[in-house]
Amino acid sequence: MQNFVLFSYNAINATPRNDRLTPLRAACLHIFRYPAQILLEIGRYYRVGFIQADEKSDGAIIVRCCLNSISGVYHGKKITVVPYDSKWACEFKKIKNELFPVIGDNVIAIEHVGSTSVEGLWAKPVIDIDIVIDNENLPVIIKKLAEIGYCHKGDLGISGREAFGYNDEEKSHLMKHHLYVCQKDNAELKRHLALRDFLRNNCEYREKYGNIKREMAKKFPNDIESYILGKQPIVMEIYSMCVMNN
Repeated sequence: MQNFVLFSYNAINATPRNDRLTPLRAACLHIFRYPAQILLEIGRYYRVGFIQADEKSDGAIIVRCCLNSISGVYHGKKITVVPYDSKWACEFKKIKNELFPVIGDNVIAIEHVGSTSVEGLWAKPVIDIDIVIDNENLPVIIKKLAEIGYCHKGDLGISGREAFGYNDEEKSHLMKHHLYVCQKDNAELKRHLALRDFLRNNCEYREKYGNIKREMAKKFPNDIESYILGKQPIVMEIYSMCVMNN
């Protein structure tokens, strides 16, 4: 697996411009060297305003990020992992029922992914949604989602997976959610679906994964990077088993 180096910048002494920071004035906050999959997950929890990736001759990839907040959306917030709640499936359906009438003709599927999609698994109470499309349909999807309050944030450095944000007050009737539009052949989409389906059908690993999530949330209640890093070994183990099973 390739290693990544992530340069994260904070907002100290930086001037916001069009909701983005000026990279040249941003102060370097910290540097991580993590496997690719960890960075992909960590990236979901930051309001990224600028991102640039450069591949080096040794196979490493240098990723430079400029953040819209000092240390991401989990700064000062406790990481909460709770027992599975059957209402999560209903909450996903509520969100899907708002999306489908608008974009249904232009998508392949609207998938509930992440831990809240696995019955019996402890999870952070946030619904993860992947909208699956044919590659050429992205412009029309961006336009249609904007009509119902979803702002396109770009791919945030992950090609083939587009992130969308929303105003919390405008979507207060819906459970908090992460919304992505993924090309049907996107590798990250395939990983999301593989992890979900494996855990749905494997009680032993579902319990093991849930226990580790609880342990990491207790150990690192305000540190999203350490939380993700701590549970990554079992995630990588599950991914390897998915590959073997396929």
